Amino acid sequence: MGEIKEEKLNWATVDLDDEEALDRFEEQELDRAGERIRKAVKELEALGIVDERGQRIKKELPPDMQPDSKTDV
Repeated sequence: MGEIKEEKLNWATVDLDDEEALDRFEEQELDRAGERIRKAVKELEALGIVDERGQRIKKELPPDMQPDSKTDV
């Protein structure tokens, strides 16, 4: 038999009076947030900004933020 694919909920479609629907919506959004975070961490690793533990690699400020910079805001 074919697998039933559950429709993604959003603020326009979730029944705010249905606790089960709200629980599914919250779980869905937490899963999606986790995916976005994992993607962002991979991008930061690829750019050499963080290591595999998520620790910043470079700690120095960019040239325009150095104390002796002539840059003015």
